[in-house]
Amino acid sequence: MASYIKTLKEDNGDITYPQTLASAVFTSGGSDVETEMGKYVTAEDIATTSALTPPVQTNMIADGAVTEAKIDSTLIDELFYKPGDVIESERDAMGVATFSGALTGGNKNLYLAIPVAKSLANISTATINAMQGPVRGGAGNYLNDMNADYSDLVPKCSSMTVTVDKGSNQIYVIFTRSSGWGGTNNATYNMQVQYYKITLS
Repeated sequence: MASYIKTLKEDNGDITYPQTLASAVFTSGGSDVETEMGKYVTAEDIATTSALTPPVQTNMIADGAVTEAKIDSTLIDELFYKPGDVIESERDAMGVATFSGALTGGNKNLYLAIPVAKSLANISTATINAMQGPVRGGAGNYLNDMNADYSDLVPKCSSMTVTVDKGSNQIYVIFTRSSGWGGTNNATYNMQVQYYKITLS
């Protein structure tokens, strides 16, 4: 992941020192995520680079130059997950979330899609530590042993296949149970999540 400071020249009526808007640009996986730093600088400021926060590592040129820069790690943490991060949430009065999925493979494979809040660009794998909540279909039928609020898919499945989708920022999980989950094969199912924990790496 590369980080840049991008400058965009703006005319503020000051002919001598037109202002330039500095913004943070993160490049990851071929796509740019741009976040405005809200810092206006003049041509004189850019010449010294001392007015920019965080400081620029190399000389910056006005009129739309893009130069590698040092970005505050706090801002990066707000936009991207990093290896070792744990995503964990416990229900409140409204619950946690509803994850959508489907039952396939002769009722043995439960697919769930788990959306996350930040970019997964720096994440390769994920471990599902807990995934608790009832799982039921459109007709109201519950999967076997998954009708209680804190029923946990993890200890009840025989194996899991986890895929980190960096493009959509979702984690796809196949919970396989060799004895079958019951329910209707090839039907859609939703999990009303009460608690979940995922470790990223």
